[in-house]
Amino acid sequence: MNGKDPFEPTLTDRYIWEALRQVPRDYKRKASNDIEHAVEGKIKEAVANGADHASAEYQALVELGEPHLWARAYQDHALQIIGPNIYLEWRHALYTLLGTIVLALTAIGAYLNYYAGFSTTENIIGTLLLAGTMSVHVFFWVTLIFHFIGRYSKRFSHKWDPNNLPEGPSNSLPSLYDIVLALVLMILLPLLALWQQIRSPIKDVPIINPEMWKMWIPLIFVWLVLNVIYVLWMYKHGRWTFRGAFLNSLFNLAIAVPIIWLVLSGQFLNLEFFRNIGTESQFRAGGVGAFVLAAIIASVFIWDMADSFIRADKRRLSRLGNRSDIDLTI
Repeated sequence: MNGKDPFEPTLTDRYIWEALRQVPRDYKRKASNDIEHAVEGKIKEAVANGADHASAEYQALVELGEPHLWARAYQDHALQIIGPNIYLEWRHALYTLLGTIVLALTAIGAYLNYYAGFSTTENIIGTLLLAGTMSVHVFFWVTLIFHFIGRYSKRFSHKWDPNNLPEGPSNSLPSLYDIVLALVLMILLPLLALWQQIRSPIKDVPIINPEMWKMWIPLIFVWLVLNVIYVLWMYKHGRWTFRGAFLNSLFNLAIAVPIIWLVLSGQFLNLEFFRNIGTESQFRAGGVGAFVLAAIIASVFIWDMADSFIRADKRRLSRLGNRSDIDLTI
């Protein structure tokens, strides 16, 4: 016995957790067994030559290389476009954003085109152009952000050291995806705000109430910048905490509550725009459209707040678990 807390994750546990995060689901159990056997084999060899267990484990992981190398070994295609050490995170961020933001905005664009009186052909062409434009933007900005992260971040340029491994399952830790999502939103939302102001489906009639530019839209932009700073701070410290989750909730409520109130009171959207497409009553104070939009906004903020507490709790639980608790389904 070396006096180590039996519930504290070992370097091998942390290595496996980090490697499995990027391994395809069908190969997670095989990868876990392969890594464990490889580490144990190297440890036994080193201990037989007189090394102590701790130094033998450390050296074994140094020899095996960074965890993402295992993920590469279980892929059925080459990791291209972005450096292989961040390719899988780049792909996850890209697919997620294309399947959420682009899909949602495309659906909203089709809805507005329909009520603006566009013909079916015009609506289809316009919607496809919007989807294509948004996809290009997402692909460009996500790839650019990951390029700079991979090129200039010390995390990806320092010498491999097993002591820098996360303390628990990586899905409970701040990740590159969190940073990229915050940065993409900081870029795309202002672009969308400007687009609806000058390229609205109805000429010269923006979707958002122009009065919002006097205070609320600039405040939303400031919130987006502060959100990036917050995520970068969490990423730098490498952990989610309940204190951070609580601050995140206060931060979100500070902007969510006023926006929801403005939407429900009919002040956030430009009613003249919806009057032109015959849906003004739905977005006035008490209207169904206003209620649905407010509910969507509330759901997004509630999900973000809940997610930060869930991650903080996962980190706490990971410190009480052991290798048998690794979730092979994530």
